[in-house]
Amino acid sequence: MAVNKIQADVLAKEGIEPGDFSFFAEQLENMFLDPLLTALDEYGIPTQISTQIKNLILPSEHLNDLLAKLRALAPRIERLQLTGFEKSLMRWAVSEM
Repeated sequence: MAVNKIQADVLAKEGIEPGDFSFFAEQLENMFLDPLLTALDEYGIPTQISTQIKNLILPSEHLNDLLAKLRALAPRIERLQLTGFEKSLMRWAVSEM
């Protein structure tokens, strides 16, 4: 976002219409993933895990909807195609929600 603001400021001073790279910057910030998946990192579920289970929790209207789907997924964590460590992270994160 900083580069977007800098180019807008510099180009405007030169009389050139600046581009708008805010969409690209937002996508880059979220690693080109659904922003809800990257938000799960704050709840203890790393992006590497959320991308593996995205077909079970997306689409979601908003974060609360996504968290509800994760809580509903809790009884099935052991059957997911995750490593033992990833399953333990999932169990911990869901129990803390």
